[in-house]
Amino acid sequence: MINVSINGFGRIGRNFLRLYLADTKKNFTLNRINDIADLKALVHIFNTKEGNKIFCPEISYSNKTINAENCCIDYSSLSIDENKWSKNEIVIESTGKFVTKQSAQKHLDSGASYVVLTCPSEDADITLISGINENCFDKLKSTAGCIFVIVS
Repeated sequence: MINVSINGFGRIGRNFLRLYLADTKKNFTLNRINDIADLKALVHIFNTKEGNKIFCPEISYSNKTINAENCCIDYSSLSIDENKWSKNEIVIESTGKFVTKQSAQKHLDSGASYVVLTCPSEDADITLISGINENCFDKLKSTAGCIFVIVS
């Protein structure tokens, strides 16, 4: 099973979680969400913004865990320099802060096997477009905004 983590729980990170919760096959495990914001505020935003009730049930939290649909997802609020990703892990980089190969390389240096940028990057190994070339990639990927196809 592939381990996936989200770095940045803004609009794209929240939508990735919604897609994960809606996926009945669960071809990967979403094991951690990292964001600098307060967990209580993030859960509130997830449950009230962007038509959430239409797409998936509400989530809750306890300690440093997000609880949703019979799964528990660890939460951390670490800087990129403090973060340690496990081996064979895909990091969905959705903060919008790490848009170059050099800045996103920090995730790889911290143990991630792959990094998926959720924004265009001028120097990523490849930019993936759903339905065109999502099967061709290297360690650092930029998705032009189409992230779910890559990890499913």
